[in-house]
Amino acid sequence: RLCIGTNRGLTAMAPSQRTEIAACIEDLEAAAPWAPGDAAWLDEPLPEALFGCWRLLWASSPDVLSLSVIPLVDCGQIRQDVPPQPQRRPGQPLELLNTVELSPKGAALLGAVPLLGAFFGAKVTIKALADVRTGGGLSIRFTGGYIDALNNAPLPRLALPDMPSQSSSSTNLLTTYLDDEIRIARSPLGDAFVLLKVAA
Repeated sequence: RLCIGTNRGLTAMAPSQRTEIAACIEDLEAAAPWAPGDAAWLDEPLPEALFGCWRLLWASSPDVLSLSVIPLVDCGQIRQDVPPQPQRRPGQPLELLNTVELSPKGAALLGAVPLLGAFFGAKVTIKALADVRTGGGLSIRFTGGYIDALNNAPLPRLALPDMPSQSSSSTNLLTTYLDDEIRIARSPLGDAFVLLKVAA
């Protein structure tokens, strides 16, 4: 509830409100549904709750907050999807899809003409592989992606350049809270990501 109206942390707000949200996140982490000293997972198999479609509710990461300063662009839904992977074996990387919807400022005014409005927006999907770490960690490597028009507008998909899957550059996230509805992850610097599980 504290995140309502904050635009996932992208909107300017009073420092006291950010402090209140940060304290609420810490309280939720302290109530994580596992014993003290344990983690969301210690080893494989991974918990079923991890898999699904996760919509970002709040972030304190500069990488996410920078989306608010892109000139003349509104940032829509941000998601990380962890699809079920029944053929995956323990030790193999997880496949992830990170998506963000972008549209020119004012494009919402074209809502009365959905098809026309779709031509002014794009959904950027970044593919990634995540190596599973003990103690609830994921080491994420981005491998490529594509850009689609919003609302299934009849425009061709634009492929993004592939990135080497063995690239030394990776993003580490530690899952600090996980249940069937809410997931909290933190970067090594302590930046928080709060996500809500949604329908596909």
